[in-house]
Amino acid sequence: MWMCMLMMVCCLAVVVAQSTCPVAPAVPGDRRKDKERLVLATYNVEWLFDGVNDKLAPWDGEAGAMAHLRNVARDMDVIGADVFVLQEVEDCTVLETLRKALIDGSQYRGYLVQGTETATGQDVALLSKIDPIIDLYRTSARAPYPNPSGSCRQVKTPDDTGVSKHFITKLRLTENVTIGLVGLHLIAWPTDKTRCAKREAQAAVISSAVKGIKGVQGTVVLGDYNDYSSSVPDARGDVPTSRVVDIIKSSTTPALIEAGSFMPRSRRVSHRYGSLTSMIDHCLLSPSLVPYLRTVSTLTELSASDHYPLVMTFNFSSASAPEAAEQTLSPTTWWAIAFAVVLIIIGTRL
Repeated sequence: MWMCMLMMVCCLAVVVAQSTCPVAPAVPGDRRKDKERLVLATYNVEWLFDGVNDKLAPWDGEAGAMAHLRNVARDMDVIGADVFVLQEVEDCTVLETLRKALIDGSQYRGYLVQGTETATGQDVALLSKIDPIIDLYRTSARAPYPNPSGSCRQVKTPDDTGVSKHFITKLRLTENVTIGLVGLHLIAWPTDKTRCAKREAQAAVISSAVKGIKGVQGTVVLGDYNDYSSSVPDARGDVPTSRVVDIIKSSTTPALIEAGSFMPRSRRVSHRYGSLTSMIDHCLLSPSLVPYLRTVSTLTELSASDHYPLVMTFNFSSASAPEAAEQTLSPTTWWAIAFAVVLIIIGTRL
């Protein structure tokens, strides 16, 4: 009997281990071929589940789920990012299956800190050629809604909420550049009044978490925000009812910058719902990282998911201000970028 109980405990431990895999290696590796170049992508991979006892995933059993996974892997082979932040991943086992399905899979490692989303079972994962230098972690902090400084105040019953799907970690990109990396997936439906208020509270939680990241040269906050931008309109001109993006942008001084502002407005599409398209996936980054930013794009030709990947390319061998397309940055932000470029140039000459 004791042997049976021991076996049950061991099996349970294995299941738990497969649900969460946040631990950074003792000696973090960097398996990029070009250590001065970084391709960073956020991609909502739409219900990346195994098809076994999945209550809500739309695939036809295990075979349908695995067919979807292979399609996602083909998309990711095309993207070719060094670092993927992935939303709607079931667990570490599915993440490992995805890694093995990639052409260059041996160069990636998967990380996931289990969240608290019980309705869908979805999580946010990191699949990367660059190992994190600290374990992935999450904040259990909560914030009240409606947010006094928000715009979504029509709530019948005030309450508080946390962010069930996210991770926080650090990556060392070069000898001199370490970044804080926050991957997130906020509550859905951009124009729903109650969810709007909850999402602003989630944004406040993320903003506080970003403020707590220390010992980095910049921070990147990316993922599925499930909301529009007020200052960087998408291709269709969607107007947010919330201040979600602005709340997270204001996490730092100077404010974080929307990577989407460096792409043509006509290309600002990251999600499709029937015949409608919108930009609800975003990447916000510190002004200190903008001089290294070279390209920003959404790959709308890919079709494995109902989202399109948002992809940023950086070159850390030299710094320059990126050419903006229909730029909407404030003069203060432009001065911050220019100042960062000057500091980088001075530093390289000392």
